[in-house]
Order: sequence, then structure tokens, then C-alpha cells
Amino acid sequence: MKLIIATPYKKIELEDIEYVRLLTLDGYMGIMKNHIPAIVYLEPGDIKYKKNGKSFFLWCPGGFAEITGTDVLITTESTESPGEINIKETKKEVDNIYKKVKTYGSLAGFVLAGIDLKRSVNKLKFADRFRKK
Repeated sequence: MKLIIATPYKKIELEDIEYVRLLTLDGYMGIMKNHIPAIVYLEPGDIKYKKNGKSFFLWCPGGFAEITGTDVLITTESTESPGEINIKETKKEVDNIYKKVKTYGSLAGFVLAGIDLKRSVNKLKFADRFRKK
């Protein structure tokens, strides 16, 4: 199976992928060769893929995936490996989002900042979980 990740800045094509796991609105979805065709919305979270029996992880801030029997095409704004994530910068993003919430009040602030907060907090959790220690 082929895994293709398209962002505005780069395109990654990986051949001979045995398994892909994506975080969708309904939870994690596992994909293997000959999977039923589907188009799914991706939540901010990790992309796991297996090649030659080894697992690899990428951060995905959300997007869409088109699944065919032979390919998984992910369209997203960016992807990062655990080692590429700047923890300091991401913590700063979370702090800025909390400031927005305080500025606009609880309900309006959470509505305006909810998606950004979820994305940044999940990114920190991802980096903490998969970064080599």
C-alpha cells in the first residue's frame, strides 16, 4: 500500500506500507491493503504507519484522508515527526490561546480558541509520548 501525505509545503510518498492508523472524528481508524474506499475527516493527532514491521509516527494537525484499496492520501497543512516539534513554541501557542479565552470571556473565548487549543495540547501530548527520551 502507498501512503501519500500532501501539504502546501511538501509531498511525502511512502511505498510498501503495511498499516496506517489515523485519528478520525469517530476515533482511531486502522487501514490495511484492500480497505474499503472512504473519505474521512482527520482530528488533530498522530498518524501511525508500519513499514517492514517497524512503527513510525507523525503529528497531523487535522485534515482529510482518501482511502482506496491501494493508497491512503492525506491532505493536511503540515506534518512533523516527534523530534521536529518545538516544545517551547508549542507551549507558547497554548499560553496565547488561554489569553484569548480570558480576553473574550469563557464561552466566546472557548468557541474562538477551542480548535486551536485542542490542536496545540494534542501536539504537546504527541511530542511527549513519541519523542525519544
